[in-house]
Amino acid sequence: MKKHFFVAITNEKNEFSVISENAFLPKGWKKISDIGDLETCISFLQNTWENLGNNGRCPVSFPIHGVDYTRLEINPLQKELLRLKRLLWIRPPYGDSAWLISNYKDVRSILKDHRFSRQQCPFHNESRLTPHPLDTSIMGMDQPDHTRIRSVLDSVFNVKTSMDLKGKIEKSAHELVDVLETNSQADLVEDFVMPFSGITICELMGVPFEDRTRFRVWLDSFSSTTLLDADQVAKNMEAMHKYMAELIEIKRKNLGNDLISGLTKANEEGKLSDRELIELITVLLIAGHDTVSAQLMISLFVILSDTELTRQLKDNPSLSTNAVKELLRYIPVDAYVTFARYAKEDVLMDDGTLIKKGEPVLPSIISANQDPEVFEEPESLDLNRKKNPHLMLGAGIHNCPGGFLGMIEIEIGICTLFKRLSKLSLAISPEDIKFREGLQVRSIHQLPVNLN
Repeated sequence: MKKHFFVAITNEKNEFSVISENAFLPKGWKKISDIGDLETCISFLQNTWENLGNNGRCPVSFPIHGVDYTRLEINPLQKELLRLKRLLWIRPPYGDSAWLISNYKDVRSILKDHRFSRQQCPFHNESRLTPHPLDTSIMGMDQPDHTRIRSVLDSVFNVKTSMDLKGKIEKSAHELVDVLETNSQADLVEDFVMPFSGITICELMGVPFEDRTRFRVWLDSFSSTTLLDADQVAKNMEAMHKYMAELIEIKRKNLGNDLISGLTKANEEGKLSDRELIELITVLLIAGHDTVSAQLMISLFVILSDTELTRQLKDNPSLSTNAVKELLRYIPVDAYVTFARYAKEDVLMDDGTLIKKGEPVLPSIISANQDPEVFEEPESLDLNRKKNPHLMLGAGIHNCPGGFLGMIEIEIGICTLFKRLSKLSLAISPEDIKFREGLQVRSIHQLPVNLN
């Protein structure tokens, strides 16, 4: 891997960080060192920290508050940590300082290791990128609570449920393309991806499709870093929970075969509390709509930005099965890190770092998915990649329950578009595609395309 060089910086709050040698200096920060390798810059920051009378490790601010990711770039600091196979003590935008975990082996290990707890987060000022700690339902639980909730969810949402929906997903994809074919141009975000994702999640969960415009406004609250402040996030999440509570009461009067009905029945049987029910269906709606739509729209952007990839999928749409797995690995949909875990006991890592009991870790799945020790030429997008144990869908008890359905949905979306629209192409230069800012989940505003 390429070696990166950095410059140490500070601000008036005596916070410290490093930026790549060619990066723009963030507003309110100033350079305090010459260009050097990462270890030299970190040593310089530690000495400066101690000279100011501070004890312990100097936390490196990362990501710097208010500084957004650049398109599909993985931050050079994360790449260098991956190259060095080392951990770094960082100060995230909100909450406790934490260990940033970058390499595949360590990330996968922590995701699967019961010694690192999600359920401990409410007892701390949770390390995070968002202004408000989020109610993450099942994603915030350890065993045995997680096992109890997951078993209820798995009984009503599983591979069979997903396969039963496949025909309806294909039908909705073709109906949307029917409309596209009547036009010469379109915006694939608003004219295909968002309604396609919305139809699928509404069908699965039993949410009225006409309510989609309401909850789309709330979805940004889950991944907002700077787009919304803490008060706006709290207000939107309260509105979403109120909406879900009202929908549950409607379902109680006439239970159907949808996911919310199934979970409501489990609630009536005492398997889920009222709060657990509301939080669980909220998280499922957010993940099922927001994350899947972001992955699909950026996948289409990546393919259409490369004439060779576009040709491959037009000539051989069956490649889409393998393409989805590779796109999940390649695209850093999560901007930086996944949710924090707190160590329940001292844990010695392979690089010699001792993570002490009570210290948080922030695993970076997007970095792990670029680890050259696991993936050959990881920075290349290879639709024929054979070995691909990516971590985009998680690992351990917190593996994504909707991962299988999400992959079906993305594959059908890609395959249908390229099979039916032989002249599909970007209508503007890839460099002119605008990414949304202030969100932890990467997405784009519009994807203008030519259709014929």
